[in-house]
Amino acid sequence: MSAAPADDSRAATLRSYARAFETLAADRLDVFAPLITDDVVFRDPFNTLHGRDAFRAVFAKMYRQLQDPRFQVADLALGERGYVRWSMTWTRRDGTAAAPVEGVSELIFAADGRVCGHVDHWDVASQLYERAPVLGVLMRALRRRFAL
Repeated sequence: MSAAPADDSRAATLRSYARAFETLAADRLDVFAPLITDDVVFRDPFNTLHGRDAFRAVFAKMYRQLQDPRFQVADLALGERGYVRWSMTWTRRDGTAAAPVEGVSELIFAADGRVCGHVDHWDVASQLYERAPVLGVLMRALRRRFAL
């Protein structure tokens, strides 16, 4: 049984999206442009943004704030939505590698197979806040207090 054309379109977009993540660079911020709709919605633990310009701005800010950020895609899944499991690494200003952040990007597809919604799922508390010098002490204490 062959996949429906819409499934083929979403599958192709999902594979291209994963490649875009892995090849993203400060001078290649438009790599997602052909894969997203004009009114794309981007949501992560810090933002809910609308439109191509805002989508691009998220990654531009990442390159301004982090040194050499890179995504490595670990897995893809496709159903009604697409899922890209990734790990992001970067280098600290002192030249040492920061601990990786792992997450999943949930992709919502438009009728034409392009992405109209991108929702990042990752644990900001354990992967970011707990690693901060002062805030980390508080976050780890809270985690211990609520753990079984």
